[in-house]
Amino acid sequence: MISRALILSNQRPYANSLKSLLEEQVAPGCRVDVETDALRAMQISPRAYQLIVLDAELSGTDGLQLLLMKKRQSAATKFIMVSDFPNELTRFQAFQNGASVFLVRPAGDAAWPGFMKEISDVINPAGATRAAVDAAPATVPVADIIQTECLSGHSTGIQVYRGEEIGDIFIYQGELYHAQCAGMSGPRAFFHIVAWPMEEVSIKTLKLAHIPPQTIEPNWQQMLEESRRGPEPYVDEESAISITPVYDEDVPEQALEMAHHEAPPLDLADPATGYTDEGAENTDETGPNRQFGEVQNELQLPSLISHWKINLMGELMEGFKVDDPDQAGIVSFFLYRKLADVAVALESDYFTRLSLQGTSVTHELVADNFGVRHGTFRTDDPNCAQDREAFIAWCYGNSL
Repeated sequence: MISRALILSNQRPYANSLKSLLEEQVAPGCRVDVETDALRAMQISPRAYQLIVLDAELSGTDGLQLLLMKKRQSAATKFIMVSDFPNELTRFQAFQNGASVFLVRPAGDAAWPGFMKEISDVINPAGATRAAVDAAPATVPVADIIQTECLSGHSTGIQVYRGEEIGDIFIYQGELYHAQCAGMSGPRAFFHIVAWPMEEVSIKTLKLAHIPPQTIEPNWQQMLEESRRGPEPYVDEESAISITPVYDEDVPEQALEMAHHEAPPLDLADPATGYTDEGAENTDETGPNRQFGEVQNELQLPSLISHWKINLMGELMEGFKVDDPDQAGIVSFFLYRKLADVAVALESDYFTRLSLQGTSVTHELVADNFGVRHGTFRTDDPNCAQDREAFIAWCYGNSL
């Protein structure tokens, strides 16, 4: 049972109704405070409350960022996020930022009982929880269910309940796609969920209605094998690509970071040199050693540091001045996949052009349904903007 709760919402009628229901039905004796001003809410210490119910849409601030900030200030506080416009991306971000539950705001009197039941399950996990109502006690390990669903090629959402903890694992067309639980997502959340003892969990499987953002890259066999090696396997952070964009001139000197895969220094003494073994000749007109200094479709390749092309399987097809072909392909494929996942979640078209500008190096990516071309340029070059546009035109002139 809780003694203090806080409601953060711009909608006063809704907040007052929720306050009354919490004090009278769900948590009698609990003191419930209401704050409708987002700026004042940012100054409130969350440590004073066992439960905070906040809106995803708050005028004057981002509810998701406020959730992240408050969760970091008080990890023990339970947070419930409420939205008028639910979607998988917002739900994903809410869980990643520390929400215990993500709920849709009740639109009428008929929706309130179910809404309050969800909140009651968070407050009183030892009582009649949602897991006891909707899910069945596990009779086989979560890992076995995942294996069965993946082998069957299904698109499934697996909800796993362990006391007050709730975890979601998403399988899309037979492959692990995403996992989330309070404060975690991706491989870390997956390993955390599958490590829960079978006798302590209840499980519910649902047909996947929406495709969430993809946060798990390895295949399901590899993930399950890793999970069998012990609880909470180590996830190699250095295998990820870190990007720190520079937004304006006031930002201190910090270049665009792409792990350890930044392009090599500018050296265009021989603009026709491809990445070949020393002494090898560039004779393949279509393979990785193809020369890019030639005029094709009456378009000349502009001055740049390096560029390369991958197909949509991440395989490097061509390159110019590429110091490490494998790592170059990994960087481009990573960026393409992540942006494509966001596009799917937002129900919009895939990107066709992406610019990443740092203080030293600027990256240009151009994509279509068959591949991605990636070029790098010196940011401080006076002709950088002109060369980037010429590169884009060159890419389209050569059908990417």
